[in-house]
Amino acid sequence: MRTGIDGLVGDTGLFLETVWSVRPEVFQNGARIPTLLDEGTLWDALEYGSLTYPYVTAFGGTADHGAADRGPASLTRSRWVGGAEVPGFLDPRRVRDAFDAGATLKFNRVDHWHPATRELARGFRDLFHGSVIAHAFLSPAGDEPVIKAHLDGAHVFVLQVSGDKDWVVARPTRDAESGSVFCPEGITDEDRLEFTLSPGDVLYLPHGSAHYALARSGGSLHIAIEVEEPTPEDFVDGFVAGFLSGEENRRPCPGEPRPVPIEECRRVRRDFLSYLAAVPVGEAIGLAEHNIRRRTAD
Repeated sequence: MRTGIDGLVGDTGLFLETVWSVRPEVFQNGARIPTLLDEGTLWDALEYGSLTYPYVTAFGGTADHGAADRGPASLTRSRWVGGAEVPGFLDPRRVRDAFDAGATLKFNRVDHWHPATRELARGFRDLFHGSVIAHAFLSPAGDEPVIKAHLDGAHVFVLQVSGDKDWVVARPTRDAESGSVFCPEGITDEDRLEFTLSPGDVLYLPHGSAHYALARSGGSLHIAIEVEEPTPEDFVDGFVAGFLSGEENRRPCPGEPRPVPIEECRRVRRDFLSYLAAVPVGEAIGLAEHNIRRRTAD
């Protein structure tokens, strides 16, 4: 069965055995990447679509052409729809002003509205357990990182669509935060790896790799595919949801006799331990996947 990752990381089986969750790696096999998306499609989506905040957010740049905080008010406007004023629509002019002032534009969840990216993300879901979402980053030239060194709470596949981009990446650490956090200490020289991506290149960042990027002398467009695997909390929440779905564990209806708390506590503990021992591993993974996809709106 072919998946979305095929042709992007060389031999998929070898990638999963030797690279996945182990180390950052660059692959130069993605000839189809530059055809996935282009800058004009992004601007057309803003001009002719109905995107609302925060489908596009802006980072960095100067305040020469707009509000310094890059918050919703600096990027949006109201529209009249069916006789009612509806706020929150992205304003193409304000977004363009932010970009011209040096801001990087992040098109959040581009897989929601862009067919080719949506199909690519679906292909990744065929291979990985968990949530798969996609964003696009459009950056003007610049010598300073728009977003300082940080960790993402997921594995990330960076697909370079156009332009060149320099990446500074740290080797992953086992004690990395599970969520997305900034790294105030930066990236040390001993952990530092540097890559330059050109159109068609793929950079894999395992969960736990701090990183930042620079567009340098030219603009850049890349797609980031985030793969978030179930956490212990997702498995626990899945177990609880599966257990509570049983008829014997529903809440008593009004007027029904309620069990004595200490007896009910003993029954629930006994039955829950029995449920945990009996639930098949595949079903447990499915419950966790459902939970994480609900949490990430995947």
